[in-house]
Amino acid sequence: MKNSLIMTAIFLSLFTFTTSSSAFVGTSIKALETITPKIEEALELGSKVSGKNLSTVTRQAAREQLMNAAVRHGDSVVPALRKGGLELLEAAGSHGDEIWKFASAVPEASRALAMKPDVYLPLCRKYGEDILLIEAKSFSSGPRIVELFGENGVRIFAKKVPAEQINKLTGLAAKADSQATRNLLLEGWEKTKGAILKHLDVQHILAYGLSATMVTGGWKVSDGMQTSMQTVADKHPELVGKTISEVTSPIMTPVKHGLYALITLILAGFSWKFRRFFRSSVKQF
Repeated sequence: MKNSLIMTAIFLSLFTFTTSSSAFVGTSIKALETITPKIEEALELGSKVSGKNLSTVTRQAAREQLMNAAVRHGDSVVPALRKGGLELLEAAGSHGDEIWKFASAVPEASRALAMKPDVYLPLCRKYGEDILLIEAKSFSSGPRIVELFGENGVRIFAKKVPAEQINKLTGLAAKADSQATRNLLLEGWEKTKGAILKHLDVQHILAYGLSATMVTGGWKVSDGMQTSMQTVADKHPELVGKTISEVTSPIMTPVKHGLYALITLILAGFSWKFRRFFRSSVKQF
């Protein structure tokens, strides 16, 4: 009786394994049949992006490489190759499976990985998909943003800054007189939802540079003087003295000129009275 139960359990296990294996194989075959035409299309479009023609042997090798990548990372490797071109296959061959991992996560930025894997792969390892989200909006902007703003800047540019403002914002930041001013610019942009850019004199900044005073001046107009100066005081105390002095100097200039004029009038009055007194004294003498 005991042996009979054991044999029955073994039979059921074998039956279950065979059935599930058949189902898995059937599903895999069906998935391959679905993705194969997409791979062929991706190879065609990738060839156009790269401006290259594939020989029969090269095409077969590329097909197999892309098929294996699809098994590991899913169908998103197909649009990655469409956008990235045949160089993406070369980059994956040289740098390993990480290329497919990141390219399939943000296919729109796969061209950057394909053309400069030595630059973008380390950045992807450090900043994740955010660096590619920036590339998807503005090609070749990722490394520049890392240099100008660091990790916090990468996050803000990836999630918040629209494509049409990236070049303007980075161009102004490149003219900043310090890292603190660059950080202040980005904070001002975030707080005012980009309105600060409307109140900065781009031509003047490009010619003479960007200071904290200019940032707070633009911020003052777009979001209020109190808000901007409070942020400077809280996050950039080293800029407070200089900024307040330079921001208030246009206000104090008319006052200074008025005082100078008043002093001049008083001195002129004393001079006139002194001359009259001196002349009358001479006549009496």
